[in-house]
Amino acid sequence: MSPERSVREPIVGGPTAITAIVGTSARRSARQPRAVHSSAEFDAQFGPEPSPLGDAARQFFAAGGTHAIAVATKPGDVAAGLTALETAEPFGLLCLADPADSAIRQQASTLARERHALFIAEPDAAWNRAPVSLEDFNAGMALENSALYFPRAAGGGAVSAAVAGTIARLDTARGIAKAPAGRHARLHGVDALAARIDDREGERVNALGMNVLRDLTGVGPVIWGARTLANDGDWKYVSIRRLAIYLEQSLDRGLQWVVFEPNDEPLWTLVRSDVETFLFARWQEGTLLGSGPDEAFFVKCDRTTMTQADIDGGRLVVTVGFASLKPAEFVILRMAFAAVPPARSRR
Repeated sequence: MSPERSVREPIVGGPTAITAIVGTSARRSARQPRAVHSSAEFDAQFGPEPSPLGDAARQFFAAGGTHAIAVATKPGDVAAGLTALETAEPFGLLCLADPADSAIRQQASTLARERHALFIAEPDAAWNRAPVSLEDFNAGMALENSALYFPRAAGGGAVSAAVAGTIARLDTARGIAKAPAGRHARLHGVDALAARIDDREGERVNALGMNVLRDLTGVGPVIWGARTLANDGDWKYVSIRRLAIYLEQSLDRGLQWVVFEPNDEPLWTLVRSDVETFLFARWQEGTLLGSGPDEAFFVKCDRTTMTQADIDGGRLVVTVGFASLKPAEFVILRMAFAAVPPARSRR
């Protein structure tokens, strides 16, 4: 009997604004991811008592977030909470409610890379001004899937949750391709910052790869930077990395049907068609730049993307180029999927 075939459906965009928050809770520590959509819903599930997780969730919703995946842990058990997210529903942002050491940051950033998300790291509580170097802080992290914002919120609390809520709000208002920074990136729910950063200090913070949080007169605390910790290459900017993550996640979910298909020309034609249709819609809505589709994206899935060994081994490879900063200047994604070796290689 032949295996059950996956259903081929149009590729749809994956979630970008869903935020996973891991932290200690006053009442519940089941380490089970739970979806919550408001502070009231969080209080009903986890209790209204103050706690790192509760404070972070409330900051997230106050900043404009609408969908969180909360994972409550016992003190010192954040690693288990992150492990619980390995099989949770898809999410686009990840933050921690409790102070994290190097090992936890490494685990969180690695999880973000594997789950197609961005880890928003929390600045060290001991930093009154920006550090001279982030070398020790960054050690072992998946830097291209991590971003760091400075300074902390006045009075403590996870500023990363407020940043995540602001990014989630801006995703809805402006789209994922726009940099989540500027006067419109107000950190609602944050009354003040732990340090006031002037222009000179802000330049130094940005040069380190951190994103400045500024307290603007007449506006309040805002996000004033949009870099990842990678700080160079294609993944230097949060907006480009998040757009790539969005495309990766969408294609990864939308092409699962290929698993039971022979890895041959008819399959490659279908894959190219599906991916091109999805990217064309993203160009039409303005997510990808260019006066025409040829300036906005390209898709390859043929003998130029796969070796004969790939084909015979059932390894389908798709190469996608997309324009996010300038038309016809492409950022390249290369994705591999399992398929069935063609009949001639199974004889």
